[in-house]
Amino acid sequence: RYPESEYAIAALIRIGECYGRMKEYEKEVECCRRVIEEYPESDYVAEAKAVMAGTMLFELGKMEEAREIYKDLVRNHPDTEYADEAKVWLIFISLWKDRMPPEKALKACKALAADENISYNARASAQYMVGYLHYLRGELDEAIESFREVLDRFPKIHDGVKAEVHYFLGFLYKRKGELSKALDEFDEIIENFPNSPLLEKAKLKREEIAKWLSSEILEWNEWRGE
Repeated sequence: RYPESEYAIAALIRIGECYGRMKEYEKEVECCRRVIEEYPESDYVAEAKAVMAGTMLFELGKMEEAREIYKDLVRNHPDTEYADEAKVWLIFISLWKDRMPPEKALKACKALAADENISYNARASAQYMVGYLHYLRGELDEAIESFREVLDRFPKIHDGVKAEVHYFLGFLYKRKGELSKALDEFDEIIENFPNSPLLEKAKLKREEIAKWLSSEILEWNEWRGE
């Protein structure tokens, strides 16, 4: 009824995000593309580009297309939070597509995470990347510390990101053999983020660890003759 209103434009993006939650990613991209092409003067164009780029990068594996959109955000929407976050994901793409040295990527992400002139969410994303890069370098303790910093420094981040951080922490603790700490992280998702896409994975990881611990206790008791 009101196709030219800002509400209608915002609704297109929200519809696209609903398609994304249903894993219909091409339809999500198409909704965002409509916003960009049909309402080029709208303030929602930058958001539509950011949503489309994220879906292309993380769900469709279209890194080059995502890179061009992120470059466009930095170039044509420089004063938006979406341009700030684009800088983080351009580093991520360069790491994998251009073989940027991890130490160079780590330095760049640390600088962004400390930059008070960019948006809160962009700094949080950069700090997340710091943890991820430490993990890639095999620095598990530093990765754990960096992911903890995401939760401590950026408590207002979206619940979906918090759940991801807890899942990564659980994974890292499991890799280190600190299983009780891993259980705590997976329990955090199960208890506090019931709508997370990672919920079922967290349950499976928790069950896997609990079974292993139970079997170890049983073997120990048998060895002791109990």
